[in-house]
Amino acid sequence: MTADGLVEVEAYAGVNYPERPLRVHWQGAWRRVLSLEHQHQEPDRRCFIVLLDGDTCLRLCYHYANNIWRAEPFAGHRKD
Repeated sequence: MTADGLVEVEAYAGVNYPERPLRVHWQGAWRRVLSLEHQHQEPDRRCFIVLLDGDTCLRLCYHYANNIWRAEPFAGHRKD
């Protein structure tokens, strides 16, 4: 992740891109998305709350106009 939150993401694209993130380049390594906790659509972006391997929870947003992904840690993750 860069200082402005930019990250690389591999995502599944069916009818639309992105439908579901699969992997995120986070803290120097590719991390697998274990579960998709939440998703929502906004006019200019699509956002996801994901759980990565290593028990890291992120809020990922894909910005349509710039074709970029941004990420931030999401503290709302509840461990089972």
